[in-house]
Amino acid sequence: MNKPDRIQGAIIGTAVGDAIGLPYEGLNKKRANKFIGPKLRHKLLFGKGMVSDDTDHTVFVVEALLSSNNEKEFITLLSRKLKAWLLAFPAGIGMATLKSIIKLFFISPYKSGVFSAGNGPAMRSAPIGLKFYIDLESLKRYAEINTRITHTDVKAYTGSLSIALLTAWILRDDISVKPKIDDFTDLLITAGYDDEWTELTAMINESLRKDISVEEFAIKLGLENGITGYIYYTVPMALYSWHKNFNDFKGALEDVIRCGGDTDTTGAVLGAIMGAAVGVNGIPKEWIDNIVDRPHGISYLYELSDRLNNDAKGEFKIRNKYFTALLRNAFFTTVVLLHGFRRLLPPY
Repeated sequence: MNKPDRIQGAIIGTAVGDAIGLPYEGLNKKRANKFIGPKLRHKLLFGKGMVSDDTDHTVFVVEALLSSNNEKEFITLLSRKLKAWLLAFPAGIGMATLKSIIKLFFISPYKSGVFSAGNGPAMRSAPIGLKFYIDLESLKRYAEINTRITHTDVKAYTGSLSIALLTAWILRDDISVKPKIDDFTDLLITAGYDDEWTELTAMINESLRKDISVEEFAIKLGLENGITGYIYYTVPMALYSWHKNFNDFKGALEDVIRCGGDTDTTGAVLGAIMGAAVGVNGIPKEWIDNIVDRPHGISYLYELSDRLNNDAKGEFKIRNKYFTALLRNAFFTTVVLLHGFRRLLPPY
């Protein structure tokens, strides 16, 4: 599989995982499965899907990477994008992300992060791996900048770095067959050295050897009622499903979404690494075609993917999409509210 296919797969896969998972966000496992029914599909807007902050933030990171020539320009551009995004009144912002962006209006982006181990940085870290899949030192520095602008807990960095490292590994080594379990977990352990991360990687290794299901792995983590927004739950679940369902985008996504909880972010994180592995052609076409959104719709994601593949460093000019985003967010908020009322009704 060639590099452009993998880059497109990672970016489009993020949006697909986000959009497919969004209608079930916050539901416990039992209720999520009732709503999903026999077939996982878009269910937000009459069989169509829209993206949330997971895709938005991924776009911002790609735009900042393409429009910058160094780390300082990168964090400055990312800061501007996040502030403009907040001023367009997006729905469903995580508390740590909200606090940090508010701080961005008053202080340096190097000091804006809040102490949190939420999963926000993981949802936007795959592009770092796509960009610096050869230069691992730059990958680590940019992953840290990308994390600390909103989250300062070292666990947030470890979780987001693991996604960037895995994405880079897939591109660099052209991973086309399921890697050996030890090779996979040896890569993951390099992302962090705290005891909890060491235990989690050991648990992933042991569970893969025992060939337990994604659902059973969630139970092993104590997530019987759904995957929470804690990065040390979201990321291990995505990583486990990636290896367990290698080359099966649909199966991998369905396994984590049927676990319930923070389904859009878990779906987006998994969609990125699965998309990098299977390429854009490995993602169900109907899932891609039925995303209806602006300004970060599928056509724009393809454009960003092509620019990232061509390494258009510093040459990309970020478009002003504020008014489009403002109108879109008003519509999106209405759709989400109506969908919320729908979820008050059966099936229970």
